[in-house]
Order: sequence, then structure tokens, then C-alpha cells
Amino acid sequence: MASGGEGREAGIFRELLACKTASSVVRTTRGLLERSWHISWGSLAILLIAQKSTPTTRKEWVRDSMVKRLVAYLEEELSVHGKAARLEATSKVEAFGERAVEECLAMLSARLDAELM
Repeated sequence: MASGGEGREAGIFRELLACKTASSVVRTTRGLLERSWHISWGSLAILLIAQKSTPTTRKEWVRDSMVKRLVAYLEEELSVHGKAARLEATSKVEAFGERAVEECLAMLSARLDAELM
């Protein structure tokens, strides 16, 4: 039986996966960040924003304050908890059929680097 936290996370995953557009992922994530934070759904949110965006809108999302905040949380979590956090997030994201967190972060990092150049 899943604990309350696991059930809550599953609900967050379902909510994010139900979003049809990058804008709806961002709106949903804004609301989530006001209440809580977890690397697994934060990783999924970044991945979905990237997947549901066009090349033009990806450039706009990179400049969005909430997306920057989300990236900062991910980077901090990975720097503090390293491999353990990465593995936990990856296993949870993969459980919902998405790519590994590291692929998402690599893609986002490359896009951020391109924007800064």
C-alpha cells in the first residue's frame, strides 16, 4: 500500500501528464511550487515543458522566472543529494513511462547554454 506521500506524488504525476500544452504544465507547476517540491515531479515538469514546446517557445520558457526557479531547485537537489536524488527521480519518472531525468537535464542544460551564448 502506498503511503500518503507516494499517493500525492502519483496524483501530481497524473496532473502533469494530463497537461496538453507546455503552458498548462507551467501553470500547474506554478501552483505546485507554492505548496511543495520534489525532484521527481520537478524533473517531469521540465521534461514535459521541453517536449510540448516548439523551438521558439522553448527559448521563451528558458527566460520564464518559474522555469528558472524550477531549474535552480533541480540543480540544488542534484548538487546536495547527487546520485541518490538522481536515481530516485529517474525511477519515479520512468515508472510513468518518461525518459530518464538525466536526459531531461542534459537537454535543458544544452538549451540554457545555447541561450546564454
